[in-house]
Amino acid sequence: MSTQRHFQVAMRVRAWKSRLRHHLAMAAPLNFQAGSHGDAIAGSTLEDAGLGLAASWPLGDLLVYPPIWLAITAWFVGAWARRWPQRSVARRIYQASWLAGSLLVCLHIVASYGHVHHWSHAEVLAATADESQRVTGIRAAWGVYVNFAFALIWLGYSTAMIRHRGALPGWDRWVFGFTAMIVFFATIVFEPGTVRWASAFGFTALAIAAWKDTRKKRQE
Repeated sequence: MSTQRHFQVAMRVRAWKSRLRHHLAMAAPLNFQAGSHGDAIAGSTLEDAGLGLAASWPLGDLLVYPPIWLAITAWFVGAWARRWPQRSVARRIYQASWLAGSLLVCLHIVASYGHVHHWSHAEVLAATADESQRVTGIRAAWGVYVNFAFALIWLGYSTAMIRHRGALPGWDRWVFGFTAMIVFFATIVFEPGTVRWASAFGFTALAIAAWKDTRKKRQE
């Protein structure tokens, strides 16, 4: 490969990394500078691990932010798959994606407590109240317990679906509605940028699909 070709490839990789960092920064309040979280992770970064990423993410951030992004993605995947309860593949996707998503939410909560709030429940309550004040004008910390309920209900129902090999009649609609409400507020009301627009697209697609499904059933 010629020197000019090497230079072109290097410039493309650099531009791709720059765009990636920009989109991730819009999705969550990440700080891409190594050591930005003090001694919380004793300087352990992806760069220290030998992966050579320019972003140099602290390993603690990797346990806080990517899991919640993946969990929300898994929720939407499962929400889409639940439209076809008669199809075995769709049922398995629904069960597996929701179980994975609920476990990732639990990981996110535990990692946030340890890495961001240093195992201080009082600090978690204060941070939640500050965020509520900023977004809604109401200083309220009870959102912490709503998050706990969300994680436990989602995990419990996902586990039950795996055990019973399918959705539970009478519970499925209730759990879906509750988790949808939490995901909506978490991603659209409280999050800016890429996360908000991606979630808005996901909810719009689900709403249109639900409308079409209802219309089709009425015509049958």
